[in-house]
Amino acid sequence: ARLRCCIPRDRNQRPASDSSLASPLPRPSSFPSLPPPAMDYKGQWLSELLFYWIILGVGGVSWVYGWTQSDFFPVFVAWLGSVALACIVCVPDWPFFNRNPIQWLPPIGSDEYLELKNRGSSKKGQ
Repeated sequence: ARLRCCIPRDRNQRPASDSSLASPLPRPSSFPSLPPPAMDYKGQWLSELLFYWIILGVGGVSWVYGWTQSDFFPVFVAWLGSVALACIVCVPDWPFFNRNPIQWLPPIGSDEYLELKNRGSSKKGQ
């Protein structure tokens, strides 16, 4: 098996495709349909912030406790618990992460898209 470079030598030349390089993974259409993710960008930011604060807060308090007790085991147990708590709070798509839904543009070619396009071009002509 020889390696092929995917950068063409000439800008107008496309790299050759090789069917042996096809991925053995199943196509996405063969997966069961899952609900689309609904967490918005501000919800992702809040989830990440909560994750950091939970782990750092519990880790800091447990480190001080472990230092005063001269024992590392309580620090490890508290850290493990904080990771579990942070995963329970931050990984699922809870409703408070979806307060600012994303307003997507309509698909190109749809009636709403053509209407928006016509409204925009009529404003330019005025």
